[in-house]
Amino acid sequence: KSFLGNGSSYQEGVDFVSKLSKLLVFCIGKNDVKPMQQAVSSGGEVKATNGTNGAEDSAMEETSDGTEDLLRFFAFVGPYFHPSNTGAWTFPLGVLLHYFSFEFCRRMARNTSHRAITAKYPQLAAKIMEVEPFKQTSAILDSEVVLILDSILPLCQQALYSKSPRVSRGGEQALLYLSQMDHKICPMFLDFAMRALDISSVALSHQAPAALSALSRLVSPSLKRNPAFFLERLPDILNLSLAGIDSNDQTKTVRTLILYRTITSWIPVGKSTGSNWCDGDKTCPGTFRFGKELTDAVNSNCESEDYWNALRNLPSNSLLHQAEMSYSMDKEDEQARLSNLMEETAYAMGDWSIAFLERLYDLFRAAGVQEKRGKSHGVASRHSSADASEAKHFMSLLKQCLFQVFSSMDDKNFELALRCVENFLISETLPMAVKYASILCEAVCAARMHQDNGNHSPGLISLLPQLAKDLRNKSTGTILYRLRCIGGAVRQAGKDVAKYKKELFAVLEFALGDNDDKHIFKAGCKLLRHLLSSQSESYIILNDSCPRFSEEHSLGKSAHLDGDKILWHIPDGQQLNLVAEILSYFIFDRLRSLSLAKAGSESIDLSEWRRCLKLVRYTLRGTSGLLQEIDGTIDNVRENIDEFDPTEIAISALSESAPQKCREVLSKTRGSLAILLSLFLSIIANGGETVETDNSEDGNVKKAIETRSIESLIATDVKICKEVSLISIYLSTRRGASVHSQDERSLWKVQKSIASDRMLSSARKEIMTVLLKAGLSLATSTTLYNDGEEGGKSLSRRMVTTRVNIFHHQLQRNSSYEVPRRLRRRNRNMAKAEKGTFSCGSTF
Repeated sequence: KSFLGNGSSYQEGVDFVSKLSKLLVFCIGKNDVKPMQQAVSSGGEVKATNGTNGAEDSAMEETSDGTEDLLRFFAFVGPYFHPSNTGAWTFPLGVLLHYFSFEFCRRMARNTSHRAITAKYPQLAAKIMEVEPFKQTSAILDSEVVLILDSILPLCQQALYSKSPRVSRGGEQALLYLSQMDHKICPMFLDFAMRALDISSVALSHQAPAALSALSRLVSPSLKRNPAFFLERLPDILNLSLAGIDSNDQTKTVRTLILYRTITSWIPVGKSTGSNWCDGDKTCPGTFRFGKELTDAVNSNCESEDYWNALRNLPSNSLLHQAEMSYSMDKEDEQARLSNLMEETAYAMGDWSIAFLERLYDLFRAAGVQEKRGKSHGVASRHSSADASEAKHFMSLLKQCLFQVFSSMDDKNFELALRCVENFLISETLPMAVKYASILCEAVCAARMHQDNGNHSPGLISLLPQLAKDLRNKSTGTILYRLRCIGGAVRQAGKDVAKYKKELFAVLEFALGDNDDKHIFKAGCKLLRHLLSSQSESYIILNDSCPRFSEEHSLGKSAHLDGDKILWHIPDGQQLNLVAEILSYFIFDRLRSLSLAKAGSESIDLSEWRRCLKLVRYTLRGTSGLLQEIDGTIDNVRENIDEFDPTEIAISALSESAPQKCREVLSKTRGSLAILLSLFLSIIANGGETVETDNSEDGNVKKAIETRSIESLIATDVKICKEVSLISIYLSTRRGASVHSQDERSLWKVQKSIASDRMLSSARKEIMTVLLKAGLSLATSTTLYNDGEEGGKSLSRRMVTTRVNIFHHQLQRNSSYEVPRRLRRRNRNMAKAEKGTFSCGSTF
């Protein structure tokens, strides 16, 4: 049923394949009859070896019946994996390959966990065998492991280049699981993928996207056990993959960016400064680690003498034949070789970073209209939702890649890259690529660590004076382009933004002043939002995501929090004072001038109020995490600490570093805006048309002169009503600039599932289960973070810092829901309800 591919029962077929995979893995190592009876019954019968040599015949004689059946099955379905042999069987076979590799990896992990427990707790291991005797038959002979790998690898190779994208992804995932079991298969597949990227391989050009994806999956397992495998090939991989940045092929571009993001997550660009990083506290509360026995047991899976003998017995045309040559050298020779390779890699990565930026500039020059979902739907819609989703995904991936590339650079390479970016931005104006240029500016201007443990932004110091220079005399397209670039530059620039207060105020006055161009005004609103967010929000320092590499932290080893604390940008009093000045000058002064100008007048400038309300909305998006609706003094919070959210407590403590006048502005802003919005809502609710009719006769003709009140004009203005509604939502539901933490977490989980080491994580779960049953590890109500490889993790530093930052955003999101909960609790405890500010009798 599964192999026929019944389209009406898709999930049922996938579930069947999953269960079939478990059954096949369960049968590995099992015999139909006892070994002695089998030897007697078989007599002198010679088993078919399908053309193998005599050494393999002797190995097959010791192979269990279940493994022989499995090898026979894979030999039978092998032709159906050929990329040209497509049909109803293609997808089920791809799913089978994925699930079988996963279950095979899990079984190997259980064997690994048992060896680790036996090494440390031999009595416990013996007791486990008594209580759970079925685990005695779970061990797989090393010779059988080699035969199974040898039969699966050709299937993975063919599945990689399948015409079905889902089968290709299944082949990639299966290859990842197998490489985590035995890292020696990585070199042959690295070479296999590089051949498809070679410009001389014209016949293999269609295989380039699949080859790029395979390379991305093999980076981490290649570096973990023997980094020399990957470092020897890295310069060629970087040079060959640059052609993947292609404006005419977005699929290939996306896979190339993923490859570069993965490489720079594990290997620094230039000289590594990892020895200066691990200077945090040696104990990190909330983390949990098993010990080195787990990683040692995983690494010993494919290093036994029986395993090597089985490799040597394979035929010469086997994909595993090269594994015999990838032996480990002496430790001193290996360290010397690795040191030389790292020095060569530093130069290669530095040269590649400049070439990578040049390829991106060509991509920016060829950019067209940005896909964005329009208001119309159906045939006449500008772009479909699928186009908008793809564009959003590409922008997110480009941002992650650029951030990681710049965070991995040492100071020398960063200076060269900064000079390259500066020349590009000043010499060219690309209105169609304004979003790409904004992301580039954000990445290059993000705050970096300074020698005095502060943060600074050399990118902002270099770019901002050039971008803001003589802005009034530029064309409209150039003004829009540079405003968006400045908005990206200040977004995560840290404390150096305050040094350019005069230049930024001049730019904002020009964009938000008497300029009639609505596009320039909107770009100025975005610049204001990013400026306020950069000075009022906490975010991780850019180069804290740089890969670690030192004597204690080898290349390819999983990042950890214990002893390597995360570095944050935290606003100080000067930055909060700048936020207060911006609020006073651009928001309250503008509202005050509009109110005083129309006092006693019977007319109203609706366009000015629309612009002012839009400005308030963008301001709230940038400062919503800093503005509190409570008495923000720390003493008041400490007296009623049970009522407040952790984010509110932190903001109250943070505001203590600001001057007194600044604290007054920040504490009153949300309340003042709430009163203003409640009055606007009252006017809108009561703003029916007021008609005054003057009946006069002019030759039997009646003239009706209708005049409308200001309240009626406001209530019937769609844009004002929309702005008031949005501002009301932001006031009541926003407590942070980032509101997409759920989307970020979903994307992070996908990346984690791809990067995780299944052998390590499955072994950790098995060991934890056994220790809990034995009472050697007590279950607590506190959830601890499994830290590093000793905790069963295989994550880069970028993945760890991103997860912590997502948790920070989730705290802000939870704080948004805490405010209405507190108000409901207070209303329930009140004997008499408070009088609301909403009234239908309000006037303008």
